[in-house]
Amino acid sequence: MNMEKPSLSEKLASINQLHLLKNWDNLSEASQRKLAKQIEEIEIPIFLKQKKVIQSPFQENHSSLTAFNDYEEAGNPILKNRGQDLISEGKVGCIIVAGGQGTRLKMDGPKGMFPISAIKHKSLFQLFAEKTLAAGKQLGVTLPIAIMTSPLNHQQTTTFFTNHNNFGLSSHQLSFFSQGMLPFLNQEGSLFLEEPDHIALGPDGNGMSLIHFYKSGTWQKWHNKGVRWVNYVLIDNPLADPFDAELIGFHADQNLDITIKCIPRLHAEEKVGIIVKRDGKTEVIEYTEIPASERDERLPSGQFKHPCANISLFCFSMDFIKQYAESGKTLPLHANWKSAKYLNPDGQSVNSSTPNAWKFETFIFDLLPEATRVKGLLYKREDCFAPLKNEKGEASPETVQAALLAQDRKTLEQITGLAAPLEAFELSQDFYYPTAELINKWNKRSPNQSGYVES
Repeated sequence: MNMEKPSLSEKLASINQLHLLKNWDNLSEASQRKLAKQIEEIEIPIFLKQKKVIQSPFQENHSSLTAFNDYEEAGNPILKNRGQDLISEGKVGCIIVAGGQGTRLKMDGPKGMFPISAIKHKSLFQLFAEKTLAAGKQLGVTLPIAIMTSPLNHQQTTTFFTNHNNFGLSSHQLSFFSQGMLPFLNQEGSLFLEEPDHIALGPDGNGMSLIHFYKSGTWQKWHNKGVRWVNYVLIDNPLADPFDAELIGFHADQNLDITIKCIPRLHAEEKVGIIVKRDGKTEVIEYTEIPASERDERLPSGQFKHPCANISLFCFSMDFIKQYAESGKTLPLHANWKSAKYLNPDGQSVNSSTPNAWKFETFIFDLLPEATRVKGLLYKREDCFAPLKNEKGEASPETVQAALLAQDRKTLEQITGLAAPLEAFELSQDFYYPTAELINKWNKRSPNQSGYVES
């Protein structure tokens, strides 16, 4: 294995990173192979781009921002019927982005494994699997979903599904693909080791998800089956609808590249991306990066100049995904100063208690300027957005379960025509994609008891 050292040294010397081989001769042959593979996988242009991002202060784009007004409000039954027709024809799939770990929730493992429902304690993964099954049952079709994992949680995720018999999904409709990894950089802008034989890395963000979806072969498999549109949801938002018929109907009716499923902004300081227009292109600007004057500005009516918040729910055309994936274009890198594991001078792996490294990600909303035809569909927040981020407080299990209960109450009342029970309960996901049989069964009928309500 030592034979490889000269070529590895040559590559690392070209980017002034020879320190990664400092303890090479002390490594076992297996560890040398592991480290060599990582060094061979370093993409020098990306590494140089990372260094440039942290060496150059954020440069504000001073092009004037205009309002994003290319949206309609949701609630059109004609578009919903159109979308249901397309779904029933097998033309729709869903990508579920689930590469994250549940670190902030104090859990060890993929966030999708978190037990979130109040009565049955169903995991996020189970809820989305059951939504997929219910939507397919409603329209008499087997619907495809693809779950994006990361190298950090891929094995745990697939094992979790296997251990639960895919929650009823067939192996033909369920696909997995993994996002990539990007190296961390230290304060000096250098690569560093987190183990004697392992470079410190982190997932490359959801911005690369469509490229990984395409390169994994899942795009081709779906296209061969007739899929032409893809709904896109994040695993940590259990109010998201993986087969939103109205969104699909709107997207197809307007012949769009991307439809943004958005919500009204609540207040000026809200921590959401803000949808704007710049130089004729649609963009999302993070709340931390938009000028305060633009963030706060209101019209004479009292409405925000920029009224729409991004919640990372989209519909993409398969043709656009292919076009972008084959274009060779790259998305901007976003750097965050984070805590990362590192190898100390004594050769021990240490979990830093304070931020010590730059973590790099790409964001899916940076695809918007690459599309020619982009519009938004504006939904009520309570119908589609309840993110699970934190162990306590805002966006915690407590707030998410309250949102799920409110949605269950509203849905049950719509179907039964009666007031929902005051006690806590949980609906089967079939109620969200009701068949004629379910509607007839539950018309003017209340659950006999609180708890879990089967269809």
